[in-house]
Amino acid sequence: MKKFSILLLTMSLLAVTAGAQRYEDVKNLLLLRQYKNAKATVDKGMTNAKYTSKPEGYMQKATVYSALALDTTLPAAEAAQLREEAYSAFLKFREMDPEMKLIADAEYANTVGNIYAGYFNAGFRNYLDKSWEAGLPNLEKAVVLGDLMTDKKLWTVTADTNALILAAVVADNAKKEGEAVKYYTRLAGLKLNTPDYEEVYRYLVRYYAEKKDDVNFEKYKALGKELYPKSDYFNYDKVDFAIGTVEGFDAQVKALEGVLAKDPENYKANMGLGELLYDTLNSRKEGAVQPANAEELEGKMITSLNKAATANPDKAAQAFIYIGDHFMNKADRKQNEMTEVETEIRKRPGGKATAADNTKKAELKKQYDATYDQGREYFEKAAELFAKKPELDKVEKRQYKLIVGSLAQYYSYKREGAKGADLNKYIAAEKKWNDLDDKLK
Repeated sequence: MKKFSILLLTMSLLAVTAGAQRYEDVKNLLLLRQYKNAKATVDKGMTNAKYTSKPEGYMQKATVYSALALDTTLPAAEAAQLREEAYSAFLKFREMDPEMKLIADAEYANTVGNIYAGYFNAGFRNYLDKSWEAGLPNLEKAVVLGDLMTDKKLWTVTADTNALILAAVVADNAKKEGEAVKYYTRLAGLKLNTPDYEEVYRYLVRYYAEKKDDVNFEKYKALGKELYPKSDYFNYDKVDFAIGTVEGFDAQVKALEGVLAKDPENYKANMGLGELLYDTLNSRKEGAVQPANAEELEGKMITSLNKAATANPDKAAQAFIYIGDHFMNKADRKQNEMTEVETEIRKRPGGKATAADNTKKAELKKQYDATYDQGREYFEKAAELFAKKPELDKVEKRQYKLIVGSLAQYYSYKREGAKGADLNKYIAAEKKWNDLDDKLK
């Protein structure tokens, strides 16, 4: 029994010695850059429990495999396999030795750099090929390894901007917003301000505008403005981004309503929504017809423009002009309908109107008058504000003249057929606006 114990001890010592010898053999081959021979020795060692019992065994595999993976003559799939095995071995080494003391040894000094180079180069090729899904994992690993080399001072780079920007761009194109913003945020934190990096800050401003994250939107807009003071991009506010980052009427309405849900009194958002609705309800496109929900949109438009007028009294006249012009256009459409009825009557034999025709004409006339009155109301509000301003710019002067002319025409219409006190009132009002119209000439 005693002899058997001695035999076991002897065998154990031989195994330890063999493992230690294999480490030395691999080191010598590494110094000679005989990587293929080293791989054969490492592969054999990886089947030996003693060899894999220490972190160095995995470091050797990572070193050998990562060096072989950089061979440009290898098929891409074979190089990728070697690179993945090198990375896995390195992770195992780090798990067994968190301090990673061996990376300072001459034989292993290039290990992390070689694994990094393999992933960075592969990711860059993926970027060139627009293989976004394949490229992101490669560049994610490159970033991790680059951070490690910075932390361990294996290179003089303080931040691996090349890997970060590639990872950000590839993630964005792969529709991985969370990953993209992570890398763009890191880049923004470096406060780089060369022309090539302006897009970093633009991306974050756009991203947080779309996410309706006002805090981060303002943060990165301010940072972009600080670093690129001559760029107009960072002067845009959340309303500009609300309508500028989406296409189509419905999407723009939704975006502006999203801003107003958080900031109901926002002048620009209310004015923008009002103008958008006005353009849809008063389209100048040939053959344009009123939307099926025109009445609903009209209500939204009036509410938004009235809120805009309240939020910014200095510019209230512009909001009132939009509403007044909308009702004037609407009145014109009613007048056209009345003309169409008259035309149809004249086409008939005898040209006589039926009772139904007269009822329809009366209803259209009633609608016309009501709509015309609404237009007059808002034009008078705008005219009153213009009259109080110490000085008007060229646009305001032109607008003032147009609405004064429209009001004179309105009261001329109201004067026709009026009697008694109403007649005198309308004559006086017509004169007032005609006199002002002459004065503005």
